[in-house]
Amino acid sequence: MPKLEELATRVEAQGFRPYVIPVGGSNALGALGYVESALEIAQQCEGAVNISSVVVASGSAGTHAGLAVGLEHLMPESELIGVTVSRSVADQLPKVVNLQQAIAKELELTASAEILLWDDYFAPGYGVPNDEGMEAVKLLARLEGILLDPVYTGKAMAGLIDGISQKRFKDEGPILFIHTGGAPALFAYHPHV
Repeated sequence: MPKLEELATRVEAQGFRPYVIPVGGSNALGALGYVESALEIAQQCEGAVNISSVVVASGSAGTHAGLAVGLEHLMPESELIGVTVSRSVADQLPKVVNLQQAIAKELELTASAEILLWDDYFAPGYGVPNDEGMEAVKLLARLEGILLDPVYTGKAMAGLIDGISQKRFKDEGPILFIHTGGAPALFAYHPHV
């Protein structure tokens, strides 16, 4: 990011107003979209279904932190689980918590919900497919016609599937999976699919 900051400073000196978007769009402003997503989820579920758990891929932390703030205030009975895609819980937790707090401050809300992370599914590392993630990608494509990617949603779905079999969820009620896209990434991993 230092090069981008340097460029932004030069452009600003020329009278323009640049905005440097962080990796993954993960800052308080970028994560507001997922606070809004939590509102949409709450509205769609109202009077129809009580979601017990929500599962999301947790990488640069914006999606996870935005949902954490929104769901805490709109659906506090639902647990939010972030399946890490690139790092351990010890490394991911501060990223999510710091962003969660920044979002809450921006919105003048409190954010005290526990951040739940599962890190059993990201190895061997970011952008590197693993057997569990690829099985999840193939399973959903075959049974549901839903395309996942090996980097984010495949690993998150592997966590959801394993979480059910290991009874890791707090309740046995409906589980919502947040599909953040990524289907075009499948083409980069064609030998594995």
